[in-house]
Amino acid sequence: MAPDTKIIPFPIPTRSDANVQEMLQMMDVVNALRTQQGEVEKQLSHDDQVANLRIRLRATYEQMGVQVDDVTLDRAIRDQSAHKYEFVPPKRDFTYTLAHAYVERARIGKQYGIPAAVLGMLGLAAWGLTNLGITAYHKSQETDAEQAIESVYTQKITLERRTTELEKSSLRRDLPPAEERELDSTLDTLARELRETDFFFTAFCSQGTADDDVTKNNYQKARAQLTHIKPILTEAEIKLKRVQGIIEEQKGLQQTKQQLDAAIGSMQAAVIFPAFLGPATEFYNRGVKNVEQRQLSAAQQDLQRLQTINDDAGQFQKVGSQVEQVYASITQIVREDSARQDANSWYREALTYKQSADVPHLRESVAKLQELDKVLREEYTFKIVGARWRDHSSGTRIYYAKVQAIDMNGQAIPTTIVHQETGVTYQDQKMWGEEIPEENYERIKRDKEADQLLNIENQFGVKERGYRSWRVTLKDNVGTALPRKGQITID
Repeated sequence: MAPDTKIIPFPIPTRSDANVQEMLQMMDVVNALRTQQGEVEKQLSHDDQVANLRIRLRATYEQMGVQVDDVTLDRAIRDQSAHKYEFVPPKRDFTYTLAHAYVERARIGKQYGIPAAVLGMLGLAAWGLTNLGITAYHKSQETDAEQAIESVYTQKITLERRTTELEKSSLRRDLPPAEERELDSTLDTLARELRETDFFFTAFCSQGTADDDVTKNNYQKARAQLTHIKPILTEAEIKLKRVQGIIEEQKGLQQTKQQLDAAIGSMQAAVIFPAFLGPATEFYNRGVKNVEQRQLSAAQQDLQRLQTINDDAGQFQKVGSQVEQVYASITQIVREDSARQDANSWYREALTYKQSADVPHLRESVAKLQELDKVLREEYTFKIVGARWRDHSSGTRIYYAKVQAIDMNGQAIPTTIVHQETGVTYQDQKMWGEEIPEENYERIKRDKEADQLLNIENQFGVKERGYRSWRVTLKDNVGTALPRKGQITID
């Protein structure tokens, strides 16, 4: 403080009975005097402040490698100082309203009959609540900044870990020289760019947490710097994915080559039909060439075809032996000419596919023979369980027997029918309608009405062993088996 500076003392009442009104007035005066005293001290030390500012500015520019003369520095300082004491009108917000009410508390108290002391206390309380809200807001902003910084820190650590893993990958040395150089260059750039962010995390997220480093005084600065850190990490993520892609492709090429070698090796070691080895060798050679040319997708397609041939070669002997077995089974039981003819045709077809080692078509022929053998061995009866009629769109009435196919164990067998009115095929029908003459309908009706059981005409047809088709056993009035006319679905 300059020696000629004087402080005007303010007489402070010492009465123990000083009221709240007097105390608030004294506080107002003391605060005003302190402010005046501070401004005097600032003005008296202005020259020292300018000199100190000039030194700091020159040091900053020298660190940047820039030479600045005193004239330029003084001009900059004067321009800045010229705006230092400009009056900025306060924002007319809630805080402004409280301050204004506090200053005018005496006038407001007289106008509305409220003691000024009470108004002062209320004003101070409201002011405190307002400051509390502002503090809570800044705390919330500080917490948000801490969480954002810690999230980005986690991203950085993950990128560094992945970069280190790729740097240590043994697959790098197997890359072509050009790709190896590109990968090494990218990894070096990645590591350098990630290290360049260390200063930020050292300042605001030391030891992996931002709780102690980010405060109400620096969270805005931290958030501003974070906006420059995020793009660096985003770009690093893109570069890392590109490197990862190169490594994964190299891994895929090596695995594909190993699988090609294993597949052709197993086929060469096994005793297989010669027709398989030629195509297998062709796909193997193509696959190896695509691996050498780094065409991973094409090489994997060649491997898939080679593995298919290998699988076919392994199944060929088993499927081929089934041809003779199933055909011999059919010839022993078949009693129907059309079924015998189909069996002979499919057998000759299977022998042709076996000779040419066409395993897919051979499997199809064997499957048809196996299905025929299964059907020929089935035995079941078509039982009548009731009868019904319906009027056709032509105006005629058509009669039907309600039928079920029952096997030797008494179980209903799902059957396929074709609806005679719509032509639609329905599968897995456990009950359906078979068209019958009116006289058969009447007999079934009378039999059922007698005791609610069918004792006379209770069988519509039979499927016998050795036959693929079944025959109708229900007879007309003269004892002739009925022809099969048509079917309908029954709900």
